[in-house]
Amino acid sequence: MQQINLTLGDQTVNGYLWSNPDKPVILCIHGLTGSAASFFELAELLQDEYHLVALDMPGHGLTPGFSTENSYLFTTLAAWLDGVVTVLGLTQFTLMGHSWGAALSLFYAAAYPDKVTGLIMLDGGFVAPQDRPHDSLERSLREWDEYLGSFRCATWKEAIARYSAFSFRWNDRLDDMTRDSMQETAEGIQLIVTKETLLAIMKSFYQEPFRRVYDRVSAPILLVRGTMPPTMELARENGVNLLKSHHPDAVCVAIENTGHMVHWDAPERVADEVKNWLKR
Repeated sequence: MQQINLTLGDQTVNGYLWSNPDKPVILCIHGLTGSAASFFELAELLQDEYHLVALDMPGHGLTPGFSTENSYLFTTLAAWLDGVVTVLGLTQFTLMGHSWGAALSLFYAAAYPDKVTGLIMLDGGFVAPQDRPHDSLERSLREWDEYLGSFRCATWKEAIARYSAFSFRWNDRLDDMTRDSMQETAEGIQLIVTKETLLAIMKSFYQEPFRRVYDRVSAPILLVRGTMPPTMELARENGVNLLKSHHPDAVCVAIENTGHMVHWDAPERVADEVKNWLKR
């Protein structure tokens, strides 16, 4: 693995590269509050057969955030991502996104169909915030604001323990993977993502619902999703049915006893599903 720093205009973009230049390319996009490091385990399981690139998205990891709210709209971010793709010299690739990254990947695949040969969505791009009962933009913004404000930990051990609640398994590698999402401040260990970035991204889910681009995506789709908690299963099944109504050939795999961080809960199984699908 090699850490990379790319220059895009006046912005530096951080990422990681598992270089295998003669192999097919997978570009990895993380979820909200995450970082490129969230793909470490999965990338290590795929690196012998693929050339992988994982990026810290704006306002996450070591990539600086944008100064304007509209820069986080999905359409704007897709254009920004294409600028990074150009700097990387990528012409065709599989796009793999988790959660928010999956939603963004849909917009990118819709806008740049000649570049995306396949779309892998890891527990994202099929269930929207609006699918929750009694949901509203105001409710989502309030809950995320409260969560971000409450994430103050006195030690790294405490911070990682809190982050570990997102996964059904844990190890030292996951410890390392989570550190890129947090930082030490005078108030303790906090998430790197700022309130402004986080709330702007949440607004984009309502301003640009990802399902509006389903019919513009021509790339084949693999959805690998979690099954926990069971209370979310009806929303997941409805989301799968909506996706399949637009993409009947989409492959949708539910992995038992995994949650939203499906690639953390079952990295070997997710890697196998990715490999088998890409060899179809």
